[in-house]
Amino acid sequence: MVKLKSSTFHQTLIPSLEMEQDYFSTVLRAFVNQDSALLCSCITNDLKKHYGGRALVFKLVRFKTDAIHIFPPNAQPFEELVYCHLRALKYLLAANEKMVWASQKKILEICVSFLQEENSEWMTPCILQWCRESRKLAYSLSKASGLIKESKEVSECTMILRNVCTAFNNKKNVMGGGLNGFVGSVNELSKILFAQSNIRLCQDIYESYRDRIAAELQQAPASQACTFYYYCGRLRLYEDDYHGARDALTRALSLCDPNAPHNLQMVLFFLIPVNMLFGRLPSQAYQKLAQAVRTGDLPLYDRVLTDYATVLVTRCLYLTVVSLKVLVQRSFLKRVITAYGSAQIPFQAIHKGFDLLRLHESDDELCCMLSVLKYKGYLKGYVSFTQKTLVVSKTQPFPPISSVMK
Repeated sequence: MVKLKSSTFHQTLIPSLEMEQDYFSTVLRAFVNQDSALLCSCITNDLKKHYGGRALVFKLVRFKTDAIHIFPPNAQPFEELVYCHLRALKYLLAANEKMVWASQKKILEICVSFLQEENSEWMTPCILQWCRESRKLAYSLSKASGLIKESKEVSECTMILRNVCTAFNNKKNVMGGGLNGFVGSVNELSKILFAQSNIRLCQDIYESYRDRIAAELQQAPASQACTFYYYCGRLRLYEDDYHGARDALTRALSLCDPNAPHNLQMVLFFLIPVNMLFGRLPSQAYQKLAQAVRTGDLPLYDRVLTDYATVLVTRCLYLTVVSLKVLVQRSFLKRVITAYGSAQIPFQAIHKGFDLLRLHESDDELCCMLSVLKYKGYLKGYVSFTQKTLVVSKTQPFPPISSVMK
């Protein structure tokens, strides 16, 4: 990392405009003192948090970035970084997001070169902020076109974030400003890959960096670890690894800031259905779904699945809720057998239970349901096809769900 001195600042080359000169002096001071918090405020697309506020921003956008040099020759990457930001601000105020993206992309490319230098860890909070702002900008552009999975900007952002992640992986020390650069970059990459539904690539990233991730999570702050375990849990859901999903999401919940209700809600949105697969029904959340599982109300379960299909698909939780149907069927059959009071239940008695729910299932459909319950371990017994009778165990026809999911 290039060492700068405040005396190297080319003050004589700056127009005699007090606010602009103060800004460039502040940027230089941030680099000289390695003040990541100050640099974050000087180079951000959030006008509310920008150093000097909107008043300074409106003046900076009129500054001609190709007119003068404000940094010495040995620190041109710093100068290019600042100028890219000024161009981004100019296009941001002009509502030209495509040109903002061009400048923002250049900022991330410069960040990758910074990370290859020694003693660059202090910039970690800044680099993670610019990664986050770039990802959100790419989202905004893709939403405007309505094609997030095929968006050129999202694809470019994904590639650059991978480069940032690789650059952090090549460094021994990735802690700076209280943040872990490697875990933070993996989290940013996970977010954009999930937005594209590119689960396969996310799996490859986690597998490739498995040892490094495990080591860095030991020193990463709780907020970053929480985010990682949240996406790790969602990834395990895609893999039908419900034990792994429950462990990761439970850990995410334990690390989540209790004063961040939105984050808690996001974690619980996935953790509660997973816990339901293990027989733990919630008291309030997912009331209708929990009621269907508890009482065996198949029509109620179908309505929940239909009414909330869009939300469940958007959150990539649809298949998990579909997996809960076997528990609804288990509860339904358990009520029928309890009411019948015998270990041998004719199909006709089970059909009567369906009739009460205004459902009409054929014998073949019933046999299919019973076979699935038996195969997955939720039912002990067998089916006599010749006599059209279900024969269940007299001791424990329905093993505890917790034992089935072990």
